[in-house]
Amino acid sequence: MKNLTYCRIVLLGPPGSGKGTQAQMLSEFTGLKHIASGNLFRDHLRRGTELGTKASKFMEKGLLVPDRITIKMVTEAVLDSSCSSGFMLDGFPRNLAQAESLDDLLQGRNSAADLSLLLVVPEAHLIRRMLNRGRPDDTIDTIKTRLKIFRQETEPLIDYYRDRIQFEEIDGLGDIEEVQLRMRGVLTSSL
Repeated sequence: MKNLTYCRIVLLGPPGSGKGTQAQMLSEFTGLKHIASGNLFRDHLRRGTELGTKASKFMEKGLLVPDRITIKMVTEAVLDSSCSSGFMLDGFPRNLAQAESLDDLLQGRNSAADLSLLLVVPEAHLIRRMLNRGRPDDTIDTIKTRLKIFRQETEPLIDYYRDRIQFEEIDGLGDIEEVQLRMRGVLTSSL
């Protein structure tokens, strides 16, 4: 495997694409710090931080945590010494404002994101996957709402990153190991 020191990866994919699972496996493979926005929210809630308290007010209502709170959490994580050798972002950025804040943060440290990976899965498969998870909040209506939010807020990031950094699409169909092998192959041939 090529040297991934100081590599900064932005992982994109719709809800149900498996990006959290894939990011965790890829993090173990590469040694890069995995920063998942959902994990950050849960960690701040568990620790009772000011940011966690602010985030909980939105999460309890089923609303998205506002950018200003999310950006502060991610900034804190990226600036942590555990990310000095690189990181992989999962669930952030979620929209263009967050992407621009990430660019500003990294530019302030004389760096930039290196690579964006997009997991591509047809919508019918996403819906089936999420319904099969058996989670109480995975109803057809909530799934369609999440996918609509993804299309409106996150899909514009595809063109944003395609125009700025190395951008690779990965077929997200198949079992977990197959998708992971594709991701590793793209990663090792891209950097």
